[in-house]
Amino acid sequence: MQRSRQFIREGQREFPFAAEPAALGSYEELLTSKSVDVVYVPLPTGLRKEWVLRAAAAGKHVICEKPCGVSFADVQEMVAACRKNRVQFMDGVMFMHSPRLPRVRKCSTMEKRRVHPADFIGI
Repeated sequence: MQRSRQFIREGQREFPFAAEPAALGSYEELLTSKSVDVVYVPLPTGLRKEWVLRAAAAGKHVICEKPCGVSFADVQEMVAACRKNRVQFMDGVMFMHSPRLPRVRKCSTMEKRRVHPADFIGI
């Protein structure tokens, strides 16, 4: 906890939030916190289902890293739990919102075009 608090203090000096973020000591504290609306679940794939189900039951929206589960059935259960508890479930795919995606699509439709990583610098 001390390292977390130190990290928050350092961040507040450089990029302050109006209300200083709190350091929480456990996942359980996170799920019971009234100030948390959404949780990000980046845990190893085999652990994600348990924490998505617990977050949904606690009324927290969920952003889950991919792959979301070890099986399709697990992901169905996770989505069903979120629906039942009226919270959003979203996977952690960021590239869909990246300005690079239109460029990738454009390059992929060009015939005989070699795509080079430099084509995407600065996008």
